[in-house]
Amino acid sequence: MAAPAAPMNTSVSSASTNASASEVESRSLSRRRRHRASCLRRCCAGVCIASAIACVVLGAAVALGFDRVFSDHLKAVMPLANGSMSYQGWEKVPTEILFQVWLFNVTNPSAVVKAGAAPALEQLGPFTFVETRQKRDIEFHENGTVSYREFLRYRFRPDLSVGDLRDFQVTSVNMPYLVTSFQMRFESIFLRKMVDSYLREYSGGLFVTRSAGEILLGYRDPGLAKIESLVKMLSPNQRFQSTTGLFAGQNDTDKGCMLVNTGRQNLSLFNQVERWKGVDRLSLWSQDWANRVAGTDGSMFPPPVRPADRLTLFVPDICRPIDIVYNGSGTVEGIPVLRFRPPPELLMNATLWPPNQAFCQPDCLDSGVLNVTTCQHNVPIVVSSPHFFGAPAYQTAVTGLDPTPDLETVVNVEPNTGFVLSAQRKMQSSVIVQRVPGFEQTERLNTSLLLMPLMWLNESAKIEPGKAALFRLHLLTPIRAATWGQWVLIGVGFLWTAAAALTCSLTARRRRQRLRRGAELGRAREESEATGTIPKQTATPTTTLRLMDDDEGPEASKTIGVKCANGCSPSACIGCHLNTEA
Repeated sequence: MAAPAAPMNTSVSSASTNASASEVESRSLSRRRRHRASCLRRCCAGVCIASAIACVVLGAAVALGFDRVFSDHLKAVMPLANGSMSYQGWEKVPTEILFQVWLFNVTNPSAVVKAGAAPALEQLGPFTFVETRQKRDIEFHENGTVSYREFLRYRFRPDLSVGDLRDFQVTSVNMPYLVTSFQMRFESIFLRKMVDSYLREYSGGLFVTRSAGEILLGYRDPGLAKIESLVKMLSPNQRFQSTTGLFAGQNDTDKGCMLVNTGRQNLSLFNQVERWKGVDRLSLWSQDWANRVAGTDGSMFPPPVRPADRLTLFVPDICRPIDIVYNGSGTVEGIPVLRFRPPPELLMNATLWPPNQAFCQPDCLDSGVLNVTTCQHNVPIVVSSPHFFGAPAYQTAVTGLDPTPDLETVVNVEPNTGFVLSAQRKMQSSVIVQRVPGFEQTERLNTSLLLMPLMWLNESAKIEPGKAALFRLHLLTPIRAATWGQWVLIGVGFLWTAAAALTCSLTARRRRQRLRRGAELGRAREESEATGTIPKQTATPTTTLRLMDDDEGPEASKTIGVKCANGCSPSACIGCHLNTEA
């Protein structure tokens, strides 16, 4: 009987045990490394997210904190007081104001008077003056207001003018004749004819020809001079003005005592006019709201100024407040500003804009003009945009006009402080010429009511370059630095957020890949166990594995080698589903 075959001793058993231990150790080390890497990635992502949140929060805090600090700073330095930031520029306007005037010369006065022809106008100018504004009699009050008188002085600048005032002869409306005929239109016909005869003999008729200087600055009217002598003889204490002119007697004068709020208690009331000539309500217009004294003097507005704001100015020349509205943005000497203009409804007639019915004193006129006769001591003055821009009903009654949008008023305001950095006030003055029976030279007019332009003016000012540079340095530079800083911080925060999101995405992707490879390897292991075969894989170069009999001895184990894949150690090759050779 054949003896039973002796069991084959191999080194596989020992190698398998060692392989199992090495495999466990290798897998444990690999898991620890993967865990550390995963923790590091999660830590980096967390740091990125925390940094992002911190940057965004810090940027928002800078924005809110700077706004609060800047607002508190304005409340401390803006109110009108000796030595405050606004006081010096408020007390005396620090920039040069140009006061430019264009006169309308009537080239066909005889045809207008005798044949009722339309007046033919010729524009002459500009005649330029430098205007200075100085507040005097300044008195601060305990209730947070200050009273003052603002005096205006004018100095002629021939170098900025079309020529000397004496070199131009201008034919214009004879104001003594016109005003007298207007104010006597309801008197008896006999009295009107007597006064007409006197005026035509001594003062002239409806038109008079004088030098540009006399028309603007005034001249002594012969007819008024005779009346002045008679008044002095009958009533020595009675004052009578015999000098006539568009700006006669207005040099180095004021427009009445003003009382304004300093803004000390409430910055939103800064520079708001509370009283004019001692009253807070006028009695010139037909409705109470129209008689209110409100708005600023137009040089400064309560900060901050926003595009949605309607800014209000009180204008003594027309005895009423007016609103200006946002019309775009721009720059003045490199400083960002908001541009404001009068709204279209300001000069609409009462039919188109019913609130304007309150200003129909004494009569309502068509759109585009404002009757200020009541404000001008019953002198029939009408104001409008130059060349009757926006007043088509009155453009066709005369010839020689050229209305354009460039002739409108503009105010440029720095929004953070409310300071006006440049402005152009453009306004035309006309007179109402009516047919008045008894006043011979009005009886042949081609219309019962004619608006005759006298002149238009452009009162303009702009911050000087040197002062603008200081303004940018001390105000705009900190504002811009804070603005840029907050956006840089917020931008960095969003970049960190993007970096954190990318890191998390890559980490999740690697984790999904590892899980997918593990699932594939698990399926392969299950298949190999089910079939008893080891799936072939692309192996990396290794040594060769050879099975031994027991009598080959332990030294033979040195020749055992494995073709390993996936970076496994030779002892763990079987567990890693390697291709083994005997």
